[in-house]
Amino acid sequence: MMRGAWNFPPQPIPTPPVQPQPIPTPPVQSEPEDDVEIVPETQPPKGKGKRNKGKQVAGDEASKPKAIKWSPIEEEALAKAFIGTSDNPVKGNNQPGDGFWSKVLTKFLAMMDQGPYRDIDSVSSKWRKLNTTVNRFCAEYNKLYTSDRRSGWNDEDVFKMALEKYKQNHGSNFPHVRAWMVLKDDPKWSPIPNEVAMAKRQKTSETGSLSAGGSDARCHINLNDDADYDEDEYNVREPDRPPGRDKTKKERAKGKGKETVDPNMVEFMEHLKVYNDISAQKSKTKERAVEEKSRASDEKLKEKVRLSNEKIRISDEKIRLKEWEIMMINVENEPEPRRSMSKKLKTRVIGCPKTIDGDLKCKEVPTSFGFDTACKIYAEQIGNVMVDARSTGKYYHFVRLMGRAASHITLECALQTHPNITLIGEEVASKKLTLKDVTDYIADVICKCADRGYNYGVILIPEGLIDFIPEVQQLIAELNEILARETVDDNGLWKQKLTPQSLQLFEILPYAIQDQLMLERDPHGNVQVAKIETEKMLIQMVESELEKRKQVGQYTYQFKGQSHFFGYEGRCGLPSNFDSSYCYALGYCAGALLESGKSGLISSVGNLAAPVEEWTVGGTALTSLMDVERRHGKFKPVIKKAMVELDGAPFKKFASKREEWALQNRYISPGPIQFVGVEADRANHTLLLELGVEA
Repeated sequence: MMRGAWNFPPQPIPTPPVQPQPIPTPPVQSEPEDDVEIVPETQPPKGKGKRNKGKQVAGDEASKPKAIKWSPIEEEALAKAFIGTSDNPVKGNNQPGDGFWSKVLTKFLAMMDQGPYRDIDSVSSKWRKLNTTVNRFCAEYNKLYTSDRRSGWNDEDVFKMALEKYKQNHGSNFPHVRAWMVLKDDPKWSPIPNEVAMAKRQKTSETGSLSAGGSDARCHINLNDDADYDEDEYNVREPDRPPGRDKTKKERAKGKGKETVDPNMVEFMEHLKVYNDISAQKSKTKERAVEEKSRASDEKLKEKVRLSNEKIRISDEKIRLKEWEIMMINVENEPEPRRSMSKKLKTRVIGCPKTIDGDLKCKEVPTSFGFDTACKIYAEQIGNVMVDARSTGKYYHFVRLMGRAASHITLECALQTHPNITLIGEEVASKKLTLKDVTDYIADVICKCADRGYNYGVILIPEGLIDFIPEVQQLIAELNEILARETVDDNGLWKQKLTPQSLQLFEILPYAIQDQLMLERDPHGNVQVAKIETEKMLIQMVESELEKRKQVGQYTYQFKGQSHFFGYEGRCGLPSNFDSSYCYALGYCAGALLESGKSGLISSVGNLAAPVEEWTVGGTALTSLMDVERRHGKFKPVIKKAMVELDGAPFKKFASKREEWALQNRYISPGPIQFVGVEADRANHTLLLELGVEA
């Protein structure tokens, strides 16, 4: 992704050399990186006083507080607190030091939720050390990201190489990865593209030579330079600087600069002042009379308006209490307080099937609105990736698609674009495949493609794949129970409550995936699978497997994986013709049901394979779609999700074609959504196959 062209990489600010002090200083004891203990600098005492030379007061060592080691989670919280405070939209960094660090400490303690166990000195000192180390790493990362970046590298490659460079140059591993992940997107630490750095040039010498500005964030500009002419050729004399205030006062005091005033002018100014005073008095008198007259009429008018508004408000309140009707669009996520309020107010509730995931449907409700539009948007993007894969001929694109529970979007996009590999979560769960099985399957297809002479492809992955793998599903269920009842400590004591199988799986997962599995759950108690980068995990695992096969001669190419996530951009596009007509029919049906006094139903539209004029409408009981699931450690009634049916028509058609698509590259790039033409009103393959229109 392109970043803001005006952001320069952070550079150290040069400081004048420090003059050595004549008085020798005692050696400073080195402290560990994370041990933060601030001892204020002592000032020399004034006057004479007794000193306890070489004496220690008893109990000093015992009373000295022990330094608390900083954990990576605390460092991440400190980085978030600093960013949140320094990015204040009103004050920014223009804040007093004590007040600024007090706010940082408050936010830090609120995030850690462990009481005031650290003070301002500890936080500010830790930040200085952390910031110094992060800036060193940023120097390595930004250099690789901008000028030294090799062809084919993705951000993950740059990050790995930056870690190696840091270890080579500084003799140790970079310890603040989690804090850097928070700071890297902030303008102060983020890199700039090399093109921008090269475009920014400054005049650096009298000879007129130019240098790229990418190596220094400062812009060296001589304000006396003029690009239109040479200073030596046109010697323009600058105007004399006017004398200062103090010099002028001294000259007046000596009699050199006394001012002379014309007596006639003084008299004129006095007459003018009297005239202005009289005119101002007349104007105020007129204004006061006008204000008093208008105030009386305004008060009467305001009273009339107030009474009229009060009548309207009372009338509206009566209508609202009598005929208030709630149309809940997202019936799946209807909060409990709103349901209770609806019962008290005797409201009528009609729902509409809304989810782009396509997992809210039944016999009476064939599909949910938004699914058709989202799939067509994703199919366009996948088609673009396929064109790039075939053009370059050296990348495997791992594309993760939205779909938290069901794999309907992934299946529909596969039917529209024909990728090499498509993983369906429901099939993985049915066959009880492990992560190793999934990795081997992808590696097998890549090796077969290599035997046919090409080393590129497109792989579609459902967003919720990791939740379908039985061993991972068991791990997530155990983590949900632990997170619902306990606080996860940094010592890892909570891991003792995992079963041996789940603990073993958790330990072999990449650290990034471990952290993402421990993220806070969504309001419904689900793992935030949109934040779990499954595609990157699979790239790492496939790369390791292919390296093993390369050593035994089963694979001879150089594997390069590119990761993509097509998510929320599919929810904001202009709706397709089908979705526009479908939403209109759903809304009209909901209004008719409310008008007839119905409640507790979901609007449904049938006969969708026919022209719009022949569609049928009706209502289906919400209770027929309900199920009980465990959320936040408790059983709660929810709308049951409709999963991909492995014996359904859409999956059967996909299964019959995937072997051909895997090895023969039958790519289809459908392009953007069409609003006119033969195919403009055509619905998605999934719906048409389920209705029996397509074979």
